Amino acid sequence: MVAAPRKRIVSASDRLYRVLLLCYPKEFRRSYRLEMAQTFRDCCQEALAEHGLWGVIRLWSFVLSDLAGTALIEHYRAFAARFLNVEGRQVATLVSPFSLAVAQRTDVGRIRHVNEDSVVSVVPEDPVVMTKKGALFVVADGMGGHTAGDVASLMAINTVNDAYYQNGSDGIVT
Repeated sequence: MVAAPRKRIVSASDRLYRVLLLCYPKEFRRSYRLEMAQTFRDCCQEALAEHGLWGVIRLWSFVLSDLAGTALIEHYRAFAARFLNVEGRQVATLVSPFSLAVAQRTDVGRIRHVNEDSVVSVVPEDPVVMTKKGALFVVADGMGGHTAGDVASLMAINTVNDAYYQNGSDGIVT
């Protein structure tokens, strides 16, 4: 009996969120609508499971404030791309460089006693590097039970990190 009201809450929230996505410019919606809707659904289900109706209400307070700001920014970007980028001149951005808070978490799992996973997140402080290469997030599964799985996963993330930022190209190192 409890599952039906929970399902209705998630379903109603999902429908309302999809309507609110209409606040974004058409091109933005076309590119990101499905991912945004899926992420919202997952967050809504998690908030409901962990904190009940109050969790969903808190989620909506965050979503509405975020939507107001990001929709405005995306409309500005669409306007700038269409009307202000005259003869190849770039338009100054409305948004200052963003701040990114990163959290990392791994889990030993159900069978192993030692966690052999490795994680690295690199958010360059140099704005030129950040613009050119972006942030890097690497997760390497330690392959528990294999010899030196922890060493292998650590070597993997260090190798990817070093190779990615040492390579001068804009793309991913292959």
